[in-house]
Amino acid sequence: MCLTLFIELTSDEAVREWLPKFAGIEKSVQIRLCDGTIIRGKLDAQHEAGLTRPDITAAVHYLTFDLDPVQVGVFARGDVAIEIALSKYLEATHLSPDVVAELLLDLR
Repeated sequence: MCLTLFIELTSDEAVREWLPKFAGIEKSVQIRLCDGTIIRGKLDAQHEAGLTRPDITAAVHYLTFDLDPVQVGVFARGDVAIEIALSKYLEATHLSPDVVAELLLDLR
């Protein structure tokens, strides 16, 4: 499964403040399944070199998530969350049943 992480910042001031704080965010995106399994995102190899720097991040990242057949089955049960586990920014959102169903079309 592929994910595009787009960081929307609406002012130059916000860009200058947040892109350095988000350094490493591309390594902190994960999927949490209803059984507690965590699947960490991996950087798309084609884009990694141009987007990763130790002191600042880009506004767009391309990530992949490798789910095995058992994990796809757990994914199908629902209650799937996308999490960012960056020390300076901890956030999570749960996917709606419709989004889970749509993603399953690609996973199966």
